[in-house]
Amino acid sequence: MKLSTIIALSSLCYLLAGCNGKQTQEPATETAVTEQPAQPQEQEPAAVVGNDTDEHGCKASAGFVWSLLLNECVRPWEVGVFIEAQDPSLDQNKAAHLITKKGGDLKQIEIYIPKEGKPMLYDLVSDEGGVKTWKNGNYVMTRSKGLYELKEGGKLLYRLQSKTMD
Repeated sequence: MKLSTIIALSSLCYLLAGCNGKQTQEPATETAVTEQPAQPQEQEPAAVVGNDTDEHGCKASAGFVWSLLLNECVRPWEVGVFIEAQDPSLDQNKAAHLITKKGGDLKQIEIYIPKEGKPMLYDLVSDEGGVKTWKNGNYVMTRSKGLYELKEGGKLLYRLQSKTMD
């Protein structure tokens, strides 16, 4: 190695070592001496993302809700069938979902309606003449020839035309 390279490297190391040393503190100004120290302010603890487990262990921030029908945490769009909004007053960007048990047992169904925020069970109340009717409070779901309609107080909210769910 050339002597000039060794001297240059030594100088560089010396300069870098000097940058990591203690920094000198600037003298306090008169205004800094007369100011009162800042009072500690109480702060609310920051919300932890994903720390929103409900009583069943479902994480709402991940889209999970408790299904009474399936007895597990589910994402309605993964286990249910999309039901298209019909009422213009509904948020068209938020879907309702029909959830059924595997195996074709339709004595109870579950419907996730965004405005309710949780799936709700519907009991089969009528199965006559090819028309099935399920109820939960003011909500009524009917199925006839593959057409599912969900009404609230007689007003059509959602509709699903299905050939595979009959």
